[in-house]
Order: sequence, then C-alpha cells, then structure tokens
Amino acid sequence: KFATAGQDYAVRYYDEATKTLQTTLTGGYGRTKAGHSNRVFSLKFSAEDENLLLSAGWDNTIQVWDVRTDVPARSIFGPHITGDSIDLFGNYV
Repeated sequence: KFATAGQDYAVRYYDEATKTLQTTLTGGYGRTKAGHSNRVFSLKFSAEDENLLLSAGWDNTIQVWDVRTDVPARSIFGPHITGDSIDLFGNYV
C-alpha cells in the first residue's frame, strides 16, 4: 500500500502489488462530507492498523481516514502542517 496527496486536496490510496488506484479520499470546502479544504502536505500510515491513514496540510486539520470508507473517521482541528511533519505513535499524533 502507498498513498499520494498534494495541491488538489485529495488523498489517493494505491495497492502496491498491482500499482492500481484503490480509492480517492476527498471532501472538505464546498463538499457535503469532511475532508481537506487546502493543499495536503503530509501522510502517515498507522503501524498498528493497516487501514488507518493520517493526512495533514494547509487547512489546519489532520484527517484520520479509514481507507475502507471514503470519509474521515476523525478530524483534528488546529495544526497547520507545511511539510512532512506528522507522526503516529500508538494513540498519539
């Protein structure tokens, strides 16, 4: 598994074995579901749960995604992330 993100506010989740796009995680400003509303700079997979992915960026949020769904499981408001600076240790971000 691997994921990409960038200036289009979307997180794309791929299957590494087949190199195919599995899902696109979107939402945010002007949309009916939660998600990013500005550029995404940082992604981090959970070491404990292969379906858990965190993303963060210029919109002052960290989105906690379950890649089996297309909506964030949680949103953390406040952090303004401008680089690859997000980490996950157990239940701590």
